[in-house]
Amino acid sequence: MKKTEKKPTDVDLPKLVGIGLLYLPGLCVRCAGLFLRLKGQAKRSGAIFRNELIAYGIDRQIAEALTEEYLNSSRLRSYLSVLR
Repeated sequence: MKKTEKKPTDVDLPKLVGIGLLYLPGLCVRCAGLFLRLKGQAKRSGAIFRNELIAYGIDRQIAEALTEEYLNSSRLRSYLSVLR
């Protein structure tokens, strides 16, 4: 019997899955950190946005509504809806 040689294009699936599982916790922590930083920056920029709208003479209720719409882009649900 001849031993089959592995080609460079052959994939060892268990090894590939193992490597993926090894890096998964670090990837999750990194993504969570990036998302929390995004949320903090969005909160600060939303406050600046609201204050600037009020400074330009826009009604406080309208400024709050516009700020809420502005902050919708940093919500996790909006990112997950893209994946559906």
